[in-house]
Amino acid sequence: MRTKLTLLISSLSLLLATGQNVEILHPFDYATNYQDVFVATGGKGFAVGTCGVLATTDNGIDWTVGTPPDAEVEFEMVACAPGTNCQDVWLGADEVLYHSTDGGQNWSRVPFSGLYGPREIHFLSASVLLLSHSSVSVWRSTDGGQNWTEISLGGSYREAATFVNPNLGFILDQTNFNILRSTDLGASWDSITHLEERPLYLDMVDSHIGYMIVDRQKLVKTTDGGFTWTTVQDRVNASPRIIVAFDENNLMLSSFPSSLVFSTDGGQTWDNTPQPLEEDAYGLRLNGLHRNGQEAWIASDASAILYSADQLATRTNLFPADRQTIESIQFVDSNTGYALCERRGFFKTIDGGDSWERVTTDFATVSRDMLVRSATEVIIPYNSSGPQRTTDGGRTWSPLLPAEIADTVGLFQVEQLPSGRLYLMGSVHAVYSDDDGQTWNVVYHGLGGFADMLYFYDDQLGFFGGQGGRLARTTDGGASWTSILQGDLTNQPIRNLYMRDANNGFINISSTTYCTNDGGLTWDSNNCAGYDPPGLVVAAPNGDLFSTSSSGNTQTIFRSSDQGLNWALIQTYCSRSNRFLSVTPDNGYLYGGWSGGIITRLDLNITATQEPEPLPEPLLVYPNPSTGYAQILLPAAIVGQDIDLRVFSAHGQLLLQQRVNAQPQLPLVLDELGAGFYFLDIRGTHFRGQAKLLKH
Repeated sequence: MRTKLTLLISSLSLLLATGQNVEILHPFDYATNYQDVFVATGGKGFAVGTCGVLATTDNGIDWTVGTPPDAEVEFEMVACAPGTNCQDVWLGADEVLYHSTDGGQNWSRVPFSGLYGPREIHFLSASVLLLSHSSVSVWRSTDGGQNWTEISLGGSYREAATFVNPNLGFILDQTNFNILRSTDLGASWDSITHLEERPLYLDMVDSHIGYMIVDRQKLVKTTDGGFTWTTVQDRVNASPRIIVAFDENNLMLSSFPSSLVFSTDGGQTWDNTPQPLEEDAYGLRLNGLHRNGQEAWIASDASAILYSADQLATRTNLFPADRQTIESIQFVDSNTGYALCERRGFFKTIDGGDSWERVTTDFATVSRDMLVRSATEVIIPYNSSGPQRTTDGGRTWSPLLPAEIADTVGLFQVEQLPSGRLYLMGSVHAVYSDDDGQTWNVVYHGLGGFADMLYFYDDQLGFFGGQGGRLARTTDGGASWTSILQGDLTNQPIRNLYMRDANNGFINISSTTYCTNDGGLTWDSNNCAGYDPPGLVVAAPNGDLFSTSSSGNTQTIFRSSDQGLNWALIQTYCSRSNRFLSVTPDNGYLYGGWSGGIITRLDLNITATQEPEPLPEPLLVYPNPSTGYAQILLPAAIVGQDIDLRVFSAHGQLLLQQRVNAQPQLPLVLDELGAGFYFLDIRGTHFRGQAKLLKH
């Protein structure tokens, strides 16, 4: 079992953050969700994901930064030609392939219109390659990948084709419920079986024996090469995503979201308890699996690659780290801060986030919120262990509430009002104290549901948001609550609310903004008067607001200095599974974190000083409104310079990004986008310009 890892990627954070100020502090100095991994028998290999390419030359013991062909591409697939020790390697993403014949030192770009969700390149002969992807066709090359021909299948499929040998391949037609077979190096595909239930996942032991998941959880088996199938189990104890048949008896299922189940009797019985990909690790997913005999590698979210030497029975994370989900980050000053873990305590920093110490508690139940009151005092409500308080930075803990009200321990959120009132909110009860916890008042509100958000605008007006689109309101500091919304706007959890004043505010739910002008009594998406944040909002002590949007592997950070009416793009960077959570009391840093234990930091002072100057003249678009074709009229001062052009949706989603040479009239084609408002952003080395475009 491999346990050694020398991760020679000190420069990876620079590679992924060129031109940006977002620092990734934990668990590594980079963050990616690996999508695929391939390690050849000679020891060389590659791992690809949302933010970069890693390479190995020693069978996956050590990983180093590869040479990415395009830092902007979110790679989904890697495949190496047999017998080349990954000197001949292919990378795949939507609408593009990259090919290297020198082990990744140099790459050639192969544009691929119509390629979506590449899954696998199957090397069927020295010259015949077959590319399977999540669509209604396969692509085939007979000249080693120089030219490709699309072969229509008549139905859609999601997973890679399954080849027993070059002349025997299978594809599951999930539209028509057919099993397709090829016996001529993938040149033609014929239906050999029609099923009554949707085929989902397939693996073949040999040309005769195979196993398949149909209709979500049913396991079936063939012994005649896929022509007939018999039921092994009507319902396996898993949520299958991948099936692996090591032989006729030994099977494995990848169960969503992050566990494996095994059978040693051909699927008749399965493990009673699914095995997690890694014990006490969170945020892992089996995104890609590469097998080489007994060995296997798993590409996972949360910057993880797992290795197995025994057919996945045991697994070692080649990137070991504490990957607890980060639920909250709060700083007392510019140096001392806490990052709450979903379970068992928090991370603590005393050097402004440069290093983080893990402080572990005995409370294994879930916590979603905390209150940091000083450098040493922290209150954490656990969902079944009750609220706990430390006054020595986490070395010792004691129950916050007295024993006589311990039956109200189902509390999830905690806030301190401007008056000093401590307030904890649960699904049925709330408790508050006006004397620093000496005495407590219990409020029975009976609202129900998990408490996802507690927000107080002042000592009187507050809001509670929860599952199922629930929102409640208080006007007496939490002494009583009134239900306002019960799924009226959405069935999604309400987790973010901001009030500009006592009457006006907004909620952001899945990039849709709902606003109030009556103190929170009514909410409407048509009542926002231009206040439309790109995503969840974080307020800084100085009144600035920050919000983010995501598109693929790109996260974009916006800032508003007018309470959310106008938003300026201040940073784009490559990362996944990150939410910005708080700003330090000195307004110097924006901190974020989320799945896989990621903690990030943005230096707002550097961002402010490095922000490009606005254009000397307004950025004009004509015609505006437009039907899809327009001209961007650029000032003469920037003509001839290289500029970055970005187009965002009204909710901040990045839709188009390209580098062009500035001309007096720059054509803009948006005919594939729907009607609505779009934001244009152009940037050069020392300037920037923005404009709005309305498309009919």
